[in-house]
Formats: sequence, C-alpha cells, structure tokens
Amino acid sequence: MTLAQLLVVQVHDTAIDRLTHSLTTLPEFAALTALDDEQAYLVAERALVAEQRHQVEREQKRHEDEAGLVTARIDKENLRLYDGSVAGHKELTSIQDELTTLNRRRAEFEDQVLEAMEAGEPLDAALGEFDDKLASVETRREQATESLAASQASIKAEIESEQAQRVEAVAPIAPALVEVYEQTRADCGGVGICKLIDKTCQGCHLSLPAVEYDRIRKEPDETIVRCGECNRILVR
Repeated sequence: MTLAQLLVVQVHDTAIDRLTHSLTTLPEFAALTALDDEQAYLVAERALVAEQRHQVEREQKRHEDEAGLVTARIDKENLRLYDGSVAGHKELTSIQDELTTLNRRRAEFEDQVLEAMEAGEPLDAALGEFDDKLASVETRREQATESLAASQASIKAEIESEQAQRVEAVAPIAPALVEVYEQTRADCGGVGICKLIDKTCQGCHLSLPAVEYDRIRKEPDETIVRCGECNRILVR
C-alpha cells in the first residue's frame, strides 16, 4: 500500500514538473520574441526612410533660403528701379536685365522647392505606414503580454493545486521511504517510481529478463525492488 501511495505522489510530482516547465515554454514567449524582432526591423527600416526624408527637408530648406535671398535681391533692385534714384537709361536697362535674371533664378529655386515637396510626399506616406505597423506591434504586444499573464496565473493555480494534493498524498508515507524516492527521482530524471506491467518497466519501457522478473515477483509486496536497467523503484 505504501509503494502504491508513492505512485500517487509521483503522479503529482510529474504534473508539477510538467506545469513548471510549461511556465517557461508558453507560446506567448515565442510571440513576444517575434514581435521584438518585427519591431527592431521596422524601427531600422523606418530610420532609413526618415533619414531620406530629412535629406529632402534639408534640400527643400536650402532651396527656400536661396529663393529668399534672390527675392530680397529682387526687392532691392525693384526699389532702385522705381524710387527715382537711378535716372540713366543704361543703368535702368541693366537693372531690368538683372531683374529678369533674378526672377528666372527664383523660379528655378521655387521649382526645386516644389520638387522637394513632391519627393517628400511618398516618404511621408511610407513613414505613416511604418508608424501604423509599429502601433500594430504594440497592440499585439499588449495582447500577448495579457495572454501570457493569464496563462501563467492559470498554470500557477494548477501547480498550487497539485502541490496541495501532493502534501496529502505523501503524508501517510514513512519519511525514510520518501527520502529514498526523492533521491531516486533526482537520479532518474524526475521519475523515481513506476509500475511493472507484463515484465516491462514503465519507466524505461524495457522488459526485464525472466530470471530478474521471477526474483522480483517473489519479493514481499512492500519490499523496495528496482529495475535493473534504469534503477527506478518498481511497483508490482
């Protein structure tokens, strides 16, 4: 009866081991790792586009500044042309020619400003798409984190239940026998005791030699017998 009761303890120990292991192998961990990778990729790709956008902005600002300088020059020349300070025909003609050149240059700079603005539009759209994707990653991360917390809480509740049942199951067993079981369990990968069914150890699933099986079968029921292959305690 005592060895059979140890099998009950083993069932709870196996369940506790399985549940404890599952705490670190929940699918949410893989999902969160994948989200980290996705976020890192998106951030890196967005940074490249953002740098292109900054270059376009710098070009646009440069052309705007150049157009502004030319406009100031035009205003100055227009003032000279119409304020009466210049009376000579030749000089007036020179000013008009200069204004023609300046207006042409300003138009060129303004065209370049428009080109920069147009070049920036698809980059802005791309940045918006990256932002949407990054927001999606954050939403999915929150969902995965909440799911992970719920899964962990559920598993921990199961572990506590198994631990409570184990306490009840181990209570009637002699401490010395429990110690032997615990040591065997530690030495044998978490399974210290198992059934012997039809000459086969249910721990290593190997069949015992006929002589070994006959010897074990003749031992008193509560005698500790072990599998000759895996050394686990056998319950007949």
